[in-house]
Amino acid sequence: MKVLRFNLFVALTLICQICYSQQHSYIDILKKKAREMTLKLGNNISLIADKSVDLSLREKLISETILLFKDDQCSIEVSSKFRTETMKFGIREYLLRLFEISSSRNVQIKFSEVLVDSEVKQVEDGSYKVVLRVIQSFKKYNERNVLEYYDITEKSIELFIFATFGEIENEKIDFNNIKFGNMNVIETYNNIKKNTIKNVNVRMRKP
Repeated sequence: MKVLRFNLFVALTLICQICYSQQHSYIDILKKKAREMTLKLGNNISLIADKSVDLSLREKLISETILLFKDDQCSIEVSSKFRTETMKFGIREYLLRLFEISSSRNVQIKFSEVLVDSEVKQVEDGSYKVVLRVIQSFKKYNERNVLEYYDITEKSIELFIFATFGEIENEKIDFNNIKFGNMNVIETYNNIKKNTIKNVNVRMRKP
């Protein structure tokens, strides 16, 4: 009887270890895809803001970047170190404003330190939602190309992955399976000394 109980305990332990290992495999894949997608978004925004980039390419990137979001009702929150309140714009309005500002002035935007900041959670529509944190640097130059404004902002970004466990496990996920939600401001810094964010332990959770 004791041997049977021991064997049952060992079997249950092995099953738990396998499930744990599989879950973390899924999480690693999701985290990898989430980072790739966020860096793609950051690169698109950087090119849209760069007036040295061909005008037609910048216009094309606006349309392509909107498609990276769940819908055009998703918002991007912006901030300034010179004001306490933040402002929110729909994704289309945000990109068009950025395009217009950079038509006469040099603007540089860069994403870095993309980290997963929440559980990977399956939501009602079947997709997997995760919240990311990213450091965004923003530089704006005047007409004489002298640096006029600079800040570092920590932001959170919602990300939805539309895929099954099998697709995730086999890494059959491309950018069409991944969509952004809202992007919000966490904190804006005056200098680069504080631009570090800590990662957190991540788990996958179903509803």
